[in-house]
Amino acid sequence: MKRKEKELCALIVGAGAVQNAWRPVLRALQPYFPMPLTSDGANTHLARMIYLLRWWGCVDTDLGRKMLSETLAHFNEVKASIASEIIFSQKSGEIVKRDSLTAIVDKFIVPTAGRFILLSTNWDSVVETAIYDHLNQDYNCAINAIRIHGRADDPRRMYFPTEVTKEPYRSKEEDKAIGTIHGAAWQTLETASRAIVYGLSLAPLDAELCQILACGWASKKLKEIIVINPSHEEVAHRVNVLLDRRFRISVYGMSPDDLDNRLDYTISKPSKKA
Repeated sequence: MKRKEKELCALIVGAGAVQNAWRPVLRALQPYFPMPLTSDGANTHLARMIYLLRWWGCVDTDLGRKMLSETLAHFNEVKASIASEIIFSQKSGEIVKRDSLTAIVDKFIVPTAGRFILLSTNWDSVVETAIYDHLNQDYNCAINAIRIHGRADDPRRMYFPTEVTKEPYRSKEEDKAIGTIHGAAWQTLETASRAIVYGLSLAPLDAELCQILACGWASKKLKEIIVINPSHEEVAHRVNVLLDRRFRISVYGMSPDDLDNRLDYTISKPSKKA
């Protein structure tokens, strides 16, 4: 009799999986503003910066090239400052994993004999470090997370809100490097039978992230997606918007503080265009 293969679980995490995740970012951006900055304000500033880079990157005049150079210099300064603050915050213990992370690992990852893939949108490495430390108490493992939005130890390739793979202000080599990561992300997701979305809102600002997940979830192997978030109803709705109706995929939601009770958000009827 053919041996049944253990399921492969995809754990997809965002800033909500990390306590104080926004503190280093706000600290890096605060000097540019006269009032206390919020995470929403920071996102507004970063998204506007990307807009200006796109605009000046498409203006083929002396003024356009001058403004692009100045905006890029500011952009790289901001990225370096954010990266530095993140690295300091992780080393100092200011940003740490949420308690629910290890509970999620024990409930959903350990039963699969440790067969899982980790996709992170975070610039820090708090989540993969915490999972490695937790699992290595009982298992020998290695974790190679796919860092969809880049990493703080390589600030020039950090990926910001509203950015996409091809941008007029990047070199072809930079576009290719980012595109390679994103392609690996959705191709790896296609191999999973279960996906867990933890600490990630799938906000409209992250349109390319949503597309990456939509591609990876368009798979015959995938059976269910579990949203773990205090606002799981809202995020589960966004998950359902992204799903390919050719495939029957169950969608559930639960609170990080109550992993034993889940709500069913599965859409049982295919759309008319499926």
